[in-house]
Amino acid sequence: MVEYATPDLLRTAIESIRKFYDFPIIVINGSDDLGELNYPNVEVKSVGYNIGHGLGMDLGIKMAETDYVLTFDTDIEIEKPCLEQMIEKMKDDTYAVGKIYLKNNTGFYNQHRDVFPSMGVVYIVHPSFQIVSKKEYLRYAPYISDGAPTVLSYHDIARHKKEKEVLINFPVLDYIYHRNAGTRDMLYKSEWEYSNPNNPNWLEKWGKYIGANPI
Repeated sequence: MVEYATPDLLRTAIESIRKFYDFPIIVINGSDDLGELNYPNVEVKSVGYNIGHGLGMDLGIKMAETDYVLTFDTDIEIEKPCLEQMIEKMKDDTYAVGKIYLKNNTGFYNQHRDVFPSMGVVYIVHPSFQIVSKKEYLRYAPYISDGAPTVLSYHDIARHKKEKEVLINFPVLDYIYHRNAGTRDMLYKSEWEYSNPNNPNWLEKWGKYIGANPI
């Protein structure tokens, strides 16, 4: 879980998990003062700046010591258990299980369509609530801290022409309550923009990644 300046949402999210599961929780904290989290089996990694959703998830996945990792937004509450069913769908080469949607026809992507001329529509599992295979995550481009934090990962999977094979859809909205943009709704935009000074935009990161990882 990645937290920035919304400790009440974080506590509500953790308490919803603990109604059903006692697995270890890693909180990547970008706030100056999170306060005490009096929950067992919760590890807080304070990074000292607003790391952003993508880089925070990347750090949390790499810190995890389990084969599978649940990425869980702080503005979500679990209403019914579902993780056992999601894990049952995992195969050896599955990248992620969660809500699949198609990323296309947005202004953001149309602006940069020339960067990915052979890919067209890209299949993406929404990162707000998904189970990721750590082994498979480490095979592809990492998450980044921009408006579309998983964009490099899924374009990388698509250029291997594997996205339909390694992504599995699951009706997560039948099991969770999601406020959507909880952090952004509670803060002014100037406060939640990512403050990491070493965070180039995703096009620049993509260029560097492709240069270092040609097919």
